[in-house]
Amino acid sequence: MAMLSPRVWWVCVALLVWTPHTYSREFTHEDIREAMLSLVHMIRMSEDKLERHEFRERTLGDQLKKMLIGLDKKHRALEPLKGMISRLDDRLSNVETILLQREEREKSSQAKINEALEGIQKALVALAPAPPPPIDLDNNLSANDDAIQRRLDTTDAKIDAVKKEIKTLKNTLNPETFRSMCLEAASDTNPFEKHISEAEKLLNKYETKLSEYNGTKVQTDFVPLNEVSLADEAWHSKMSEVMERQEKEIKKIQQLLSDAESMWKDLPRLADINRATNQTIDTVTKATETMLINNEMGKKCHPHRKDG
Repeated sequence: MAMLSPRVWWVCVALLVWTPHTYSREFTHEDIREAMLSLVHMIRMSEDKLERHEFRERTLGDQLKKMLIGLDKKHRALEPLKGMISRLDDRLSNVETILLQREEREKSSQAKINEALEGIQKALVALAPAPPPPIDLDNNLSANDDAIQRRLDTTDAKIDAVKKEIKTLKNTLNPETFRSMCLEAASDTNPFEKHISEAEKLLNKYETKLSEYNGTKVQTDFVPLNEVSLADEAWHSKMSEVMERQEKEIKKIQQLLSDAESMWKDLPRLADINRATNQTIDTVTKATETMLINNEMGKKCHPHRKDG
């Protein structure tokens, strides 16, 4: 207040000088006192405002200082991140290099495998037998469509007949029908007539012997080979020979069927032909198995009996 008093006095003098003379009057001590109090009040208000401004600036400065300190700390904390990013970049580059090398190795190994497969394929082609020359029927299909169609129709009719016979055979297969079937096959198939007739005779002989031994007692011990009669040995050897010949003939039939299947593989209605062929082969196989079972039963029953 001591420093501000001269300024107050100068303000009072200025007010007194600028006051018009019309309104001039004598100033009393009370007027001067009121003027001084108003000036003091104004000065105090100005000081309060200045203090508030200083406080706000000081607070703002402190906050700014704290923010700068926090930013500095964060900046220092982020400094190692640069090294981490560089190391991560190096690792990624190494991984990329490893993947590229592995891909190249896989490509080279795949190329070697492909080359080996090509070599194996060429070797197999070289080792494979040459295909048989095509028959004239395959070469002239376009010119002989009618003849081929007629042959196919005939083949289909034969296959249908075979199917019907197979179904009938499955439904009515017993010893009597088997013998009649053997007789019919012997009469219809000339190459097998002799073997089937011999088999029929042997079957009749086998049934006769079974009927003779029907009431006799079966022994549990095996009979030595030296006690078996020569007639029985001859009968068994004859039966074995007949069965072997029949098995060979059946294999020939199967081979002929497979050759026919390979020859007709490019013709229409291949599925029907294959199905009928398979059914025929199954029927022949079942008939062979039945004859083998009968032969085994005869071998099991007959050698254990003694002659009267």
